[in-house]
Amino acid sequence: MRDSLSNEVLRYETRHSKFVSAITRSIASYFNWVYEKTQIQNTGKVRSFQGLIVHAFVN
Repeated sequence: MRDSLSNEVLRYETRHSKFVSAITRSIASYFNWVYEKTQIQNTGKVRSFQGLIVHAFVN
């Protein structure tokens, strides 16, 4: 009985881990795509409003 329960828990944990990994990969892919298209991560280097406007409309 105990081995059966242990195997069931192990199967559940494996399925749960695969599910969480799939969701995490999907979210990471989406944000990587957003960063690639918008180059939003580069805005942290902008030091003025004019620089931000140039960054937003030139790139």
